[in-house]
Amino acid sequence: MAGSDDHARRCQKLFEESAMLRSSAIRSQLMTVRTFCDLAEFEVQREANNEARMILTRIRKALSVIDRHLRKPGHVPRSEFENLAHLYVDLMVRVQRIETALDS
Repeated sequence: MAGSDDHARRCQKLFEESAMLRSSAIRSQLMTVRTFCDLAEFEVQREANNEARMILTRIRKALSVIDRHLRKPGHVPRSEFENLAHLYVDLMVRVQRIETALDS
């Protein structure tokens, strides 16, 4: 019985560690998307619409992957979820503003 409890504790610890690593990876991906948003905004300012659209395509693809990860229950620690979700939503709003600027 003690071996079973030890195994369960080790599994739980591994699960928690993997969730923290995923959280860190998602945060890194969100920061990369933020950099791509900077580039897209620069391209819009210089009226390089084709380049801005290509960057937006990459941004949308990255945000789609991030969204799938955030929607999986327990995929990231509860303590990190709200912050990551907030960053994600902020970037979605920013992408919409870039698209609006591109279309005007």
